[in-house]
Amino acid sequence: MRLKPSNDAVESSTSPVLKNGHQQRYLTISGRKDNLFISGGENIQPEEIECYLKQIPGIEEAVVVPLKHKLFGFVPAAYIRWESSQKLPSQRITQILRQNLPKYKIPTQYLPWPKKAMTGLKVDRRKLKNPTAV
Repeated sequence: MRLKPSNDAVESSTSPVLKNGHQQRYLTISGRKDNLFISGGENIQPEEIECYLKQIPGIEEAVVVPLKHKLFGFVPAAYIRWESSQKLPSQRITQILRQNLPKYKIPTQYLPWPKKAMTGLKVDRRKLKNPTAV
């Protein structure tokens, strides 16, 4: 399937407007499809949660992975690499994330950064899905 621009678009000085007067809508992709997981019927893109985690002072890197859960299927868990030895308590991280994310996207666990998960410059998410395997 190939997408092509509509002939209904009309130039506007502020934003694209269709001939019928409606504004053109854009699709925003927030992460990779293969990283997406479902928690209690809700789609979760780990990259969205990671973005908010990396905005917290002191967090250098974060990777969110799904962990199996009896009731919800999967829940988010976050591996965090700190810039220094000073770390925020888990409750404080959760409190900060709640300002921007719904409850189901808040990680249930904050885990230390695993050294074995690095493959070159990237983190191998598959190795992180089972915390006992790290």
